Amino acid sequence: EDHGPHPEFRNEWWYLTGNLEDESGHRFGYEFTIFRFSLSPETGARSNASAWETNQVFIAHFAVTDAKNVKFQVEQRFARGALGLAGAQSSPFRVWIENWSVAENPATDRGRDGIEYWLLDVAGEDLGLKLDLQALKPIVLNGIGGLSRKSAETGNASFYYSIPRLQSSGQLKIGDKQYDVTGTSWLDREWSSAVLASDQQGWDWFALQLSDGSDLMFFKLRKIDGSQDPFSAGTYVAADGQTRHLGAEEVLISITGHWDSPLGGTYPARWEVDLPSQELSLTITPGIPDQELSTT
Repeated sequence: EDHGPHPEFRNEWWYLTGNLEDESGHRFGYEFTIFRFSLSPETGARSNASAWETNQVFIAHFAVTDAKNVKFQVEQRFARGALGLAGAQSSPFRVWIENWSVAENPATDRGRDGIEYWLLDVAGEDLGLKLDLQALKPIVLNGIGGLSRKSAETGNASFYYSIPRLQSSGQLKIGDKQYDVTGTSWLDREWSSAVLASDQQGWDWFALQLSDGSDLMFFKLRKIDGSQDPFSAGTYVAADGQTRHLGAEEVLISITGHWDSPLGGTYPARWEVDLPSQELSLTITPGIPDQELSTT
């Protein structure tokens, strides 16, 4: 049921990212996210309400990185949660904005084997992506039993789970070119009514699929003074799906490079990440430097 909407919370998102390539080894990255926002705490409709009236707004971002051609493109959509323009449902699972959607694959029987089978279908002006998604690992509860605290302030937390590996195959369209692609995707699913604390500025958020079959999610919450917030946390997922919650002190992160946006602002853009308990040491470098989502 949690794949579906949580209108009693202010905001939530269905966040898919993935690494894909075609038969020639041409590499792509993608990001597709649908956000749901409540504009007021009320969830019920008034008896005399217009069919257009709603307190639910949906926003979607769709981005593609073309590593070979060093190109990053973004498209976006907005719609109200009324008249079928946008919405979310849990059974059968589907979330959509107009003709952009991620949904349970009707050609499969999810209850038969407990595996998630989904369809991603996004058709934009210059970008398009259709993927069959099959979970290769069970759902992972992040935080403590799925509750992820973001600061010491009461209520500053989210419910948060992931599917760290989704086998992905389908077609990617960029302009007038179409590519048959395969790869793996990652789902992050989160809902809350919270915001960052007053002394927090942002975060470095990693979702890493490693070649030995393990996965690492970690978010470094950055304070205004540049230090790491003690509520930074993550999850290590072994190749067999076993998970371990990670506290702030268990993952060591050093920012070793930055990128200056032409729109203003300086972003962390290269990192050294160490997880001593797993004898894991990683250098993380963006495939191309300029991948800023300049959206409304």
